[in-house]
Amino acid sequence: MKKSVLAISILASFSVSAAELTYRADVNASYINIGSDTGASEENASDTFSVQPSLGLNFQSKRITSAVTASHRYLDRHISTTSEELRDSSSSNFTNYTATANINVIDNVLQLNARGSQSYQNVDIATTIINDEVFGSQQLAKTKRETLGASFTLPNPDWFALSVSGNTSSVTTDRAREGAVAVDSENHSVQASITQGDEVKRVSWNIQGSYREANGTGRNDITSERVNANFYVGVADEIRLVATAQQDNNELSSEDVAGTRNIDFESYGLGVSWFKNASRFIDVTYNTSKEADGSNDNFVGLNFAWRFTARTSVSGSYGKRSFGRTGQFSFAHQVRKFRTSVSYQEDLTTFSTLLLGEEAQATFVCPLESEDLTGCFLPDTIDYQLQAGERFEDFSFFLPEVSEEAILRKSLAITNGYQFRKIRISTTLRNTQTEFQDTLRKQDNLNLNVAVSAKLGRKSTVTWTNSYSNLDSRLLDGGSDKVLSWRSSLNYSYRIGRNLTTRVGLQYSKNNSAFENQDFYSRRLTLSINYRIK
Repeated sequence: MKKSVLAISILASFSVSAAELTYRADVNASYINIGSDTGASEENASDTFSVQPSLGLNFQSKRITSAVTASHRYLDRHISTTSEELRDSSSSNFTNYTATANINVIDNVLQLNARGSQSYQNVDIATTIINDEVFGSQQLAKTKRETLGASFTLPNPDWFALSVSGNTSSVTTDRAREGAVAVDSENHSVQASITQGDEVKRVSWNIQGSYREANGTGRNDITSERVNANFYVGVADEIRLVATAQQDNNELSSEDVAGTRNIDFESYGLGVSWFKNASRFIDVTYNTSKEADGSNDNFVGLNFAWRFTARTSVSGSYGKRSFGRTGQFSFAHQVRKFRTSVSYQEDLTTFSTLLLGEEAQATFVCPLESEDLTGCFLPDTIDYQLQAGERFEDFSFFLPEVSEEAILRKSLAITNGYQFRKIRISTTLRNTQTEFQDTLRKQDNLNLNVAVSAKLGRKSTVTWTNSYSNLDSRLLDGGSDKVLSWRSSLNYSYRIGRNLTTRVGLQYSKNNSAFENQDFYSRRLTLSINYRIK
């Protein structure tokens, strides 16, 4: 499957006639000067020369949409200290690509999709906003992911409606965090939903089920099965009685922990529902749960969704799962020049699952190749569906450290986007708590990102990006490590003619750690020229 996804995406771009195919090709050349200080007696300096060709293809027809973006970067480094006693030269290569294909086999019934990508992830979340391909590349893991999926929706749902989706995927890395093995994970998942049909009156139901399996290297495996069922009986125009049941089973196995752990949970409840329509309802239930140790517990559950207007909606739930009391929340609001969203999620997951299901909590839509807000836009609806060659911008979405350990992840994100005639502003505040299930570690990570893009004229643009990270890593024995990181980048670009663009960039970054000799700062000057063939 590792080559099939890219092949499907490329072939889809050329297999149908009477369709639209667009492409672009660029060549970028850069000179990068970096000065860094790790607290030693001398400052390190480096001169790096970079050449990066890139190619983008977008294809769209009645049945198929496909996009391929690929780039290869060659770096030639020359490193020295201030006394020039230590000199070193090296070269490296980085290839990044993203390929997607969606095939609409039967309108509104059957769809097929494929995705493949290669990128570079920091093995340690503590240096995510500091290290990149130019500085600290020895801490990057080459990461490949491939996914094949399908979705089916039952047509003409007179008595019941059915939708099913599933995918099979793989994630591999060439390294991992210290003390862990590189990721080599096969993942399979299925989701299904059954609701009442159009001909059913006075009663309704909503049954949702999911199965997820992640098989890692050795015995690093996680299997999750979850079923939620709700049955409603109308007693008044907008009042319904509701019976609810859920089952949440998780099986974890690891090389670090002997044996297999089963974390199972089930609950049943009764309650009342205020129902106006499928996008405006509030359910309140009283539930009894059966824990994995055989004990029982009672709790109040809440499930709601309310779409006030086409531009404002809120939804959420509160209850209990196998890992304890849990909740989720989502709020979105948009006007013509402003968009905001708030979300909170909890889930038992892994690095590979997060990477495959990477759902950015972002406001702007950007081209796949975009590195800043230039060329991005605010969508005109809160339910915007990405088109071929697009992605949601989210400069603050940091994956946990590269490993196959199961984690309990709780994430709160608040994003805002502003779009004026010449200025775009994006702000994101994200707080993530991660509990590692095998090594019994905890991480609290607070991230703040502010990005600004301003057009100074027809040919010139300024972008300014600031990122701040506060990472607190704790062990159950009381040990801890606190890392504060900060990075600020200022770039000025000027278009010379139709296809030639020059850029000057300044970047400062700083890292403070509780551990000795892990404090450092760096400054970077970048001069680049980009030629667009088309």
